[in-house]
Amino acid sequence: MNSVLQNKLNALQNASDYECWYLVKQPTAFDNICYLVSFLKEFKSKEVSENLQDFIGKKVTEINNSKPDVEISNNYRALRVAAFSGLGDSF
Repeated sequence: MNSVLQNKLNALQNASDYECWYLVKQPTAFDNICYLVSFLKEFKSKEVSENLQDFIGKKVTEINNSKPDVEISNNYRALRVAAFSGLGDSF
């Protein structure tokens, strides 16, 4: 097994029950998580007056209006799944 994957597996195995429960209660579709990570990167690169939850909600609405066949969750808490998936290095 590659070392990055093994480290993530170890982190999940060592997580407390609450962290594991929290993780599985969030959207886990990889494409959805990638959209959320890109929204977070944009949020961090701009000076916006709204909070992260409102910013992501606005971005999801924009995507859903322009691409009705794409379903993206506006659940910003799923960014924790991104961190467990190794996408945290990109934000």
